Amino acid sequence: MLGVGLVWVFVRGWHLTLAGLAIALVLAGVMAMQSRLGARGEARNKRAREEVARGYYEVSFFFSFLSG
Repeated sequence: MLGVGLVWVFVRGWHLTLAGLAIALVLAGVMAMQSRLGARGEARNKRAREEVARGYYEVSFFFSFLSG
């Protein structure tokens, strides 16, 4: 249905259709870049969480060793 609509609009007013397609391509590029940056941030935060958890485990193990 969307394809038929795009063809119809392209036939009726191709200038506006080309402008819309250009904007859609720019938006797709921005979304891909945002996704890439988000994945990079998630990986960095995962490493940080694991480091904090490792430190917590070491401190917890140390205190449990001292207490008994």
